[in-house]
Formats: sequence, C-alpha cells, structure tokens
Amino acid sequence: MHLRPGRIATLLAVTSLTACAELPESPELAGDTVETTAAASTPQFEPPLPVPHVHIINVDANGEFDRPEVHIASGDRVEWRFANPADGSNAIVPVVLGFAPTDCPPIIGYDPANPNDVTGPWPQAAPGIFALSQDNTGFVSKSVLQSCAPGVELLRVGFAHLCSGGGYQQTMATTWADPNIDGVFIRLRWSDVNTAEGVYDFTILDREVDQAVRNGKLYSLGIKAGGPSFDLERSGTPDWIFSTNADGTARPGGGGGVTRLHFFDRAGSAESDGRNHHMDLGAPTEARYWALYRQTLKAVADHLKERADRYRALAYIKPSGANLFTHENRLPDHCDGTANCSRATWSAAGYTPTGLRTFFDNQRNRMLENFPNKTLSYALIHAGFPIVADDGSYADDAGVLHDPTPPVAVALPSPTDQTSDILVDGRAAGLRWAVQHNGLGPLRTPNDDPNFLVVREGDLGQPTGFQTNNEHNVANPVDLDGTLLNLEANSDGIFLEIYEDRLWEATRTNGGVLDPAGSNRTLRQWSDLLYARQRALFPTLPDPRPSSWSRTLTRTTPFNGQRLYYRHPSKCGNGFSRYGTIVID
Repeated sequence: MHLRPGRIATLLAVTSLTACAELPESPELAGDTVETTAAASTPQFEPPLPVPHVHIINVDANGEFDRPEVHIASGDRVEWRFANPADGSNAIVPVVLGFAPTDCPPIIGYDPANPNDVTGPWPQAAPGIFALSQDNTGFVSKSVLQSCAPGVELLRVGFAHLCSGGGYQQTMATTWADPNIDGVFIRLRWSDVNTAEGVYDFTILDREVDQAVRNGKLYSLGIKAGGPSFDLERSGTPDWIFSTNADGTARPGGGGGVTRLHFFDRAGSAESDGRNHHMDLGAPTEARYWALYRQTLKAVADHLKERADRYRALAYIKPSGANLFTHENRLPDHCDGTANCSRATWSAAGYTPTGLRTFFDNQRNRMLENFPNKTLSYALIHAGFPIVADDGSYADDAGVLHDPTPPVAVALPSPTDQTSDILVDGRAAGLRWAVQHNGLGPLRTPNDDPNFLVVREGDLGQPTGFQTNNEHNVANPVDLDGTLLNLEANSDGIFLEIYEDRLWEATRTNGGVLDPAGSNRTLRQWSDLLYARQRALFPTLPDPRPSSWSRTLTRTTPFNGQRLYYRHPSKCGNGFSRYGTIVID
C-alpha cells in the first residue's frame, strides 16, 4: 500500500512557515502603498529612480469595488483584494464600454500579448472535486410529486428522484450551482464540435462554459475521437474526415483525406461486456489526422479566448484524439487471429510507437502554445495502445509473432511502454502537465490501489488526479467516501472527478456526509483537504484560493489618461458589481 499522510503533514507544516504575507495598506495614501525597490536606499548624490506604487482595490462579496476609478502612473501595480478568498468565483476580467455604459458592460477577449490585460487570477493545477458532464442524454432532478417518464427513474432519495431525459450533453443547473464541487469536466465529442473541415459548432461548449462562469465554477475540457460507429452514444470520430465511404468507395476530391481504418474489437475490456464493436477510426500517426485534430484544438482555444471570463475559468485541457470508447487515451489492441486482428490493421496502416509518441509530443506543445496559463491533464490507460513494433511486427493473442519486414524483427514494446514514454515526455512541460487515471474506487483489495503510473508521476513531482470508477464499483456515497480515502492514503492526487448522479445522491444523503462510519466528511470538506494538499505539494504555484490578484500596468498609447475597464465576471446584475476604471496618467 502506498501511504502518504506523513509526507503531506510535513509539507503542510513547511508551507505554513513560508506563506507570503499581504502588503500592508498605507493610510496616508488612501489605499495605495509604495512598492519596495532599490531606489529607497539609493545614495543622495545619484538621481532618484521613480518609485512604483501599489494601488489597492477592495472587492466585496457582491463584486463591488471600493475605488471605482483609480489613477496610476505607468509601471504602477494594481492589486484587487477579495473579501472572501474561499469564494471560487473571485476574478477580474476586462470589459469595453459602449455609447450607453451599463453596470455590466460586455466582457472582451483575453489577449496574452497585451501587457494591460487584467484577466486573473489563473487556476494552475486546480484541486478539488469536479463533476462529470453527461456524454449523451442529461439528467433531470424532480420532486417525487413529479413523476419520471416510465423506465427513466435512476435514483430516489427522500422526496426527490433523478430521471433521465435532460438535454443532450447537458449538465444540470443544480450541479453547476452545487457548493460542494469546484467545477465540471465537460466531455465533448470531436464529431459534435467539428462538423466539416473549418466548420465548428460551439453550441454545447458555450452553454456549459457560461454555466461555469455564471456560478463561479471552473471546468475541464476534453475532445474525444473513437467510439463504435453504430453507437451514437459513444461515437466521437467525425465521419467526414475519411477519404472513403463506409463501404470503401472513394469520396470526391479525396474527402477529408484520412485513411479509414475499420476495427472489430473489444480491446479486452469489461466495459464492452466482452462483445466486439465495429468502429471506424483514423490513425493518430497519420499526418492528415493530426492536422485536422490540431485545427480543432486551435479553433476551440481561439473561441474560448474571445471571452476572457470563459477562458479564465478553464482548469484543465486534456490531450486526447487517440481514443477507444471514452476520453481516455487508448486504441484497439485485440488480435484473435488473422481474420480479426487490430494489430494487423495498425501495422498495415503504418502505426508505430514512435509515431504515436510524436503525435502526443506535437499535441502537448501545441496545447501549451494555444492554451496559455492552462494545465494539461493526460488521462491514461496504462496498457492502452497497440503492441506493434516500429518495424510493424506484432504478436497475436496466441503469442505468434508476425513480422511483415523480415528477416529481423524489432523487439515488441511492453504493454505499458508507450504510455510511459508519453508521460516521460510530458514532464518537459513542468507543472503545466498533470496525469490522471479514470478508474479509482474504494480500497477493498491490494489490486484497488491507485494506478501505479499515476502514483509514480506524483512521486516525481507532477500534479495528479483521478476519476472514479463507474457505478459498478462506486455505487453509493459510502463507496465514494472510500474512493476519496483511497486517494488520500495511497496517492498524491489533488483532484477527483465524480459522476453527476453520484454527486446528486451524495449531497442528499446523511446531510451530505458521505459515510459517517468512514471519513465522516462531506464533499466540501474533502475539497478543502485537496486544496490544502495542493498548497503543500506545489508551494511554487499560485494559491488556488487567492486573497488577491495584481497586475503591473504600462501606458501603451502616446496620450495621457489611457483608460482600462474591468469587472467581476460572475457577480453582475441586480444593482451589484459596477465596472471599475483604471486611468494610466
């Protein structure tokens, strides 16, 4: 068993000794302070250097500013201090004034190249509890006096029941507003977002992200491919990307240009109940496939940056695109003979471990570029990729070696080699690279320990997290509590993604206490523990619940009186949260 409490306690003690104190406020400057610089000790015979000021603006619980207009000198720093640091909605975003200014002027885009973009603070390796958005039909929460349609009641707790029948991929409004969670993992499909080359539909994305902003929550984002072709509930690869039709006939003009690979594969997965599934996929090692997936990632990043509030609330963007059924990074790897062998299909298509490594290397670098200030979270399956060597050789399920390029076969990779290589490469991104496993449950046997590759990455100093197992292994609030106890004792995990129906049930049972005989904690208390753990493990990262946010601002126009406008993104309306103005003289 991988025990952790001693390490965490030591780190917490160290963190408490090194916590930064806030700048004292200077009464004679009416909310401003003088920045300590070398100029204070400059000998009198040298020309004095200009002394920058720190201009303090207090933000109350309603998002109101105690100094609606502040005049500063170019090079001064503005610091916003939040009344309640535990409020996850605390943020500042830039706005633009129209001809008829309102209390809540429209939010403008985030521009990382603009030295006067005031957007922040930025969540880095965000800790806490995240709910899962629906991958298909959403849920509806009702009073038992309102009946569910026949056959769609999922859960009943007290005088409420949970029904199927909500909007497509829609998270319940009550989930977004739930104070027990910190955010939602929005699970998108490539086929929904990218409907044709260069054509994008952000309807679902905007609907969900706007809920995050409105409720002061964070969100994670993944865009999956893969999925059985006949199963619309799980299919994510857009059919338009292929150069041929499903029957093998060529498409005019070469279609989307990606080679259509047909699989009949169960991948040895209990998830598929031992049944084989037809699916048409593209090879992530094919240049055209990567080019199209890359275009989608950039389009999503550009779209989110069009609104600073939407972009700021993004906690994790997840490398993906090499998928089987879910957003986890995994491909078909079944070979029961020459008539049905995914490895043979991959080999013939030119798939290689080196090519896969390049796909994720390129994707990571592009994500770091397109999503500045954001953390990537790689969802692994430890033995998730086809066991095919760089020369195309492979072995079938009976262990018989097939070498298409004799006479010398290259050594086959072990089941975990390809995933391990991707994780090793990811560390180059430092703390902007997180690793997670989507299958944690209560500790019942030694086999239920957290995934060993995730534990290893945590030992090496990378941020890590988990998603719970599905309802077969995490079936009630007691199981959920056991899962969190497993995470606490046996990993350095700082976040946990939980299913929305389990959240709904857990917050309505035992007054929100998951297991009185277990941890005796609510989800909110568990979240507080994960926040403390993140601070202890990663003291160089910004505080996940900051008490303030500051920016040094510089005049970028030739005229005095350059004006910048801003507001709180989540607390606007009902007479509250008028915009603020900074004048750079």
